[in-house]
Amino acid sequence: EFDNLFLISIDATRMSGEPAPMMESNQGFSGKRRDAQERRVPDEEDVTFPRRFGVTAVRGCMVLEVRDQKGTVLTDPSLAWQQSPKDKGDREGATTGPKGTKRILRV
Repeated sequence: EFDNLFLISIDATRMSGEPAPMMESNQGFSGKRRDAQERRVPDEEDVTFPRRFGVTAVRGCMVLEVRDQKGTVLTDPSLAWQQSPKDKGDREGATTGPKGTKRILRV
């Protein structure tokens, strides 16, 4: 709950498949090459990244609520499902828990 997410839409048919561009300058202050290896622009600095990977849209959101597979709200503090026993006849310390492995996020 209250985690920030980025939703990204990718269209594989729009991917160019090109490698990252080369850095403009591999030279130090003296004008000599720093190393013999070719260096590519890091993805986080590459303005061609969306075109190369087919990114069509990016949107941010915040998780407001998490539900289990049965629709039970897991993030409601008033339910306290994690700490309450199922019934009096159950083993001591037995707790109810989320149902299934699927989670539904309300953003």
